[in-house]
Amino acid sequence: MPSPDALSHPKPVALGDLIRLAAPPGIADDDPRYRAARIPEFPNPLGLKEGDIVATSGWLRRVAAAHGAYLLELAQDKAGAAHGCLVAGVPDPDRIGGSPVDPFLLGNARAAAAAMSLVPLYKDVREAVRNVVLLGADPKESGKPVPPMRISIVGQLFFAGSAVAPGIRDPDCAEPAPWELYPVTRAQLGKIAK
Repeated sequence: MPSPDALSHPKPVALGDLIRLAAPPGIADDDPRYRAARIPEFPNPLGLKEGDIVATSGWLRRVAAAHGAYLLELAQDKAGAAHGCLVAGVPDPDRIGGSPVDPFLLGNARAAAAAMSLVPLYKDVREAVRNVVLLGADPKESGKPVPPMRISIVGQLFFAGSAVAPGIRDPDCAEPAPWELYPVTRAQLGKIAK
């Protein structure tokens, strides 16, 4: 869970750079060594590591749901995802500190308190997506393409590999990123492109 202090100073990174950020060497999808620990720093041109708080902007192209989270697919251009896409997730605030229990929070009162302090941020982002993008509806697990809309987000860098929920990836996404931003704690929506 990101600390509230870290959220105040996100590192600005271009969406294209995040999409092209390679997987860390020697790390497999769903690597058991890193289910309850962060992937260590590794050499990369952006100087990023898992857990960093990042700010980026792009075009919102698709919205889906998985395990209660809202999943947002961002592309570099409004015409489509031919130049790559990145998934950003907004947790279900009703599952934070509740059921199912997050294994990262078990026995860690400080982490649980930090997670609970982020709930209002998740609620704000989800409300904006639901009301502005989905016109009052909740996203479906099958995913829904949306009219291209500019979006700026802040979230925590998370290595997902190829383990992304079905329905979120645009079939036209030629270059899916192995990284996600999860959790997203801030989003600013622009206007729908004409």
